[in-house]
Amino acid sequence: IKKNVLKNTDKEMRVFIKKNIKQLPSLFWEAFSSRMIIDIFKFYKNYLKNKKISEVNFLNYENTEYSAVVVICKNRSGILKDIVQGLSLSQANILGSRIISLNNDYVIDVFWICNSAQKALKEKNEQSRLIQNINNSIEGREIENISNLHNFKSKLEVLPQITIDNQMSKNVTTYQILSGDRQGLLMDILNIFLKYEVSIQSAKISTYGEKVFDIFQITDKKNKKIKNTKLIQSLEGELTKIL
Repeated sequence: IKKNVLKNTDKEMRVFIKKNIKQLPSLFWEAFSSRMIIDIFKFYKNYLKNKKISEVNFLNYENTEYSAVVVICKNRSGILKDIVQGLSLSQANILGSRIISLNNDYVIDVFWICNSAQKALKEKNEQSRLIQNINNSIEGREIENISNLHNFKSKLEVLPQITIDNQMSKNVTTYQILSGDRQGLLMDILNIFLKYEVSIQSAKISTYGEKVFDIFQITDKKNKKIKNTKLIQSLEGELTKIL
């Protein structure tokens, strides 16, 4: 896919990609299509050039059912929670996401979302409001809270399951969470991770109707794989309570 990306870009962009390619983990190349990767690189280049706190862009392509939102910013404790808060207070439904931590303390987070009508966000004012809310949340400013039209709670009975894998990777601890969906669930999960001072190195958020399946690869506050059994069990216990 790297060759395909380089083949379909101009000379200036090829130079930029080659210069920054080592900063991107293999997960980045596996998560997106060539077309999307090229667009993300354009956003990343613009972000570095303008030295903004955050770069938020929409990618709608031809899809009418959902939009992709690309967020690029510096990595820090609680950054994913702040981004999700901006989305939640904009009443955006998160259908899926890929969270990518770069090797240079930046993050590229992509969210597939729809509005309360289960459609892509096409209106410019709707997009601008959401972008402003994400930027405000990242920067700690007040956020415009749109009135909630749908107080959603899953009607599907799903037996919550938490699977913890500490063997697959030498660098991260993996939590897989299966549950029925409800409003604010993702924020509750992220608040628990923040409470216990663990860092999310990557995440895959997936929504299937009224069911969610989320995968988080996390580290301790020293960015090391979690070896503290008590911490692993405490996280599992806290997560179980909110599912």
